[in-house]
Amino acid sequence: RMIGIEVATSIVKYINSGASVNAVNFAECDLRAIPSTDLTTVRIVNVHQNVPGVLRQINNILADYNVNKQISDSKGDVAYFMADVTVNDPKEINTIYEQVTAIQENIITRVLF
Repeated sequence: RMIGIEVATSIVKYINSGASVNAVNFAECDLRAIPSTDLTTVRIVNVHQNVPGVLRQINNILADYNVNKQISDSKGDVAYFMADVTVNDPKEINTIYEQVTAIQENIITRVLF
């Protein structure tokens, strides 16, 4: 019963905040929660192939924005990246999403508000 609660809690945390702590077959990342009063920060969550140069591509996309915090980890052939980014114009969120998903090594990208 306790393992069911632990797994359910981890899944909800992954869905809501992108946290992957205690993952068995996946890279482990977590960032502090974005305060609910902060309406200009979004969290970029990206899973990609673990090859050289992907982080440089992502950081080049984010270079024109204020990156409040970021973290990356990998496990085998898969890497996981999270960043909290200040975005003043909501249209920029879609621009960031489209640019990150266009990276050839992208597996999945999510934007959390």
